[in-house]
Amino acid sequence: MKYRAKEKIKSKSGRKQLNLKSLMWIIILFFLILKVFFTIKTASLGAKLANIESKTHVVAERNQDLTYELVNSSSLSRVQDRAGELGFIKPGRIVYIESENPVAKVQ
Repeated sequence: MKYRAKEKIKSKSGRKQLNLKSLMWIIILFFLILKVFFTIKTASLGAKLANIESKTHVVAERNQDLTYELVNSSSLSRVQDRAGELGFIKPGRIVYIESENPVAKVQ
């Protein structure tokens, strides 16, 4: 009987050691999977960030082009040229008309 008792003790300690080793491997595997997951997540977020930066660059260039176009189209020389195209002319002689009766008078 003493021999059997010793076998049980050995097998119990063997199970504990096996369970501890299994637990360590499970923990290592868990952290390894977690690391792979976060690496993939970081890479996908990096790609999204690059896409957003690209769109931001395109919008900034478009904004600069529109600003240049606005300044160019509202310059005085451009307005004068456009007025000539539409038939507006510079007056040659200006005549002022004075009236003895005021048109709008506060009483």
